[in-house]
Amino acid sequence: MNLGELAREIHEKCATEGIIYDTSTLPIKFGPDCYIFHGTPKSEACSLHGKCRVFPFYAYIGRDEIDIMYTKAMCD
Repeated sequence: MNLGELAREIHEKCATEGIIYDTSTLPIKFGPDCYIFHGTPKSEACSLHGKCRVFPFYAYIGRDEIDIMYTKAMCD
């Protein structure tokens, strides 16, 4: 799978988890089967007031599945 295909798959997974991800920005390989990308969590503040923040996320690529993990920065 190339990075463009991976970006599309991450985009689909993000859509189900309420994260806005722009596929024109490709994910960066962080480690084995792990990529980092930047996205914006969908929220009322973002959609209604334009107060949107971009956070780094990790995408763990499993056999047939992608798991999205939030970074610690989102908890601060």
